[in-house]
This record gives sequence, structure tokens and C-alpha cells, in this order.
Amino acid sequence: MRGRFLEDLDQEKAQPVAVINETLARSYWPNEDPLGRRFRLLDAGPERARTVFLTVVGVVADAKNDSLTGAAAKEAYVPMRQRTVAVGRMGLSRQMSLAVRTSVEPMNLTNAIRQEVWADRSVPITETQTMEQILAKVTSQPRFNTILLGIFAAVALILAGVGIYGVLSYSVTQRTRELGIRVALGATRGDVLRLIVRQEILLTAIGLAIGLAASFALTRLMTSLLYGVSPTDPMTLAVIALLLIAVALLACWIPARRATKIDPVVALRFE
Repeated sequence: MRGRFLEDLDQEKAQPVAVINETLARSYWPNEDPLGRRFRLLDAGPERARTVFLTVVGVVADAKNDSLTGAAAKEAYVPMRQRTVAVGRMGLSRQMSLAVRTSVEPMNLTNAIRQEVWADRSVPITETQTMEQILAKVTSQPRFNTILLGIFAAVALILAGVGIYGVLSYSVTQRTRELGIRVALGATRGDVLRLIVRQEILLTAIGLAIGLAASFALTRLMTSLLYGVSPTDPMTLAVIALLLIAVALLACWIPARRATKIDPVVALRFE
């Protein structure tokens, strides 16, 4: 974002430097340029007194290294050769991750990468993963929760459609005499169809408005299950609303069509 990246010249005897993320920059130097500023990473071990000041040479965008949910943490990146100088020896992991960007199938390069790393016989390789595998592992629980909620939502949608169909069928049956009188007085099939569909869509719109209001009230419960999508995303809400209206139209179409075929004579005799 600003400044420079860590370089090969940032070695043990060079000035201790660090690249920080935007969250750390905003936390300690709000509305200021952090480049050239100095800070230190306190070590909890006995070498705390040796902790030195690091000079900020660059600012990078936030990266969610711990979890996809929640805000990004304050992070600083120091050169591998300066890590002992920067934070002492206590609590340091001896593990290192090597990221390789490829233009071909990543697993096809596994052997070549292993040979390059093994050129230094003191460096073992414990695990090889593609970025897709890492993301699949991190998102497995949110994905399961989303699939489960999706199944529940589909069942709820089916039940809503069946409910609308049942209520409307019963309503048409109860109004058979009324509809027969309307037809006898000159109402066309189109008039009867519009009458029934209009009333059902009005009820659906009222239920949809109540449902959207409830969904806005419960958005905080969904925040932990979403990544990269707002709980109040307008496009998502619009698509869901249109889907519910389509299901309602389909559910009321069958009894409405049946109502248009009512024989006035039979209807007037209906008890």
C-alpha cells in the first residue's frame, strides 16, 4: 500500500525493520503517515530487555490469517534473518511456510519444489497443500452451517408453497357459490382469475414485508455465518423476495385456474 516490501538487504546487521498492516497503522498512527515510525514487539521471556525498536518501511493490506470471520488483527512482518533481533528467542516457532504461485496444476510441481527445498539438507518438509485445500479446511464449518441452513430454508419454502396452496384451495371451495354468482352475472374467466390471484398476492406481500422486517432484526445472528456478503445485501434480499412471490404465484395458480372452470348452475346449487 505504501513504502516497500522486506528485501534481501534486511539482514542480521542491518537496521531492524518491519512491514505493518493497515489495522496496526490505524491503531497507533491514525491520520498520520506510519513510514519511518518506530515501535517494538515486547517479548515475554527473559530477553525482554534486548527487544529493539523496529522501523516501519512499508504498509500492506490486512490479511485474515487466523479466521475468515471477525476483524483483521494488528500484524507486523519482520525479516526472517532479523526475527531474533526483533523479538528475542523466546516463543519463536522454527516453522516456515513457503508459498509458490504457479500457472499450472500445483500438485504437478510438488516434486520439483521438494528438490529445491532439500538442496538445504537441514530443512525438512512436513506438509504440502494447495490453496484450495487450505481454504476448504478453513471454510468447512461455515460451509456445513450454510448447507444445513439452506436445507432448512428449502423445506420452509416448500412448506410455505404447500400452505399457500392449501389455504387458497380451501378459500376457493368456500367461495364456490360467490364465484358462481359472479360468473352468472357476466364475470369472465379472466376476471375470476385476477380476483383470486390479486387477493393471494396481497396476502403474500404482507407476509413478505413482515418477513423482511424480521430478517433485518435478526441480521446479527447471521453475521458469523457470512464472509464477503452483508447480512442486509440488497441483491440477496431482492432475489429471495422474488423467489417467494414466484412460489406464491405457482401455488395459487392451480386453484385459481380450477375456479375459472366453475359452472354457474352447479355453483348456485353448492352447499
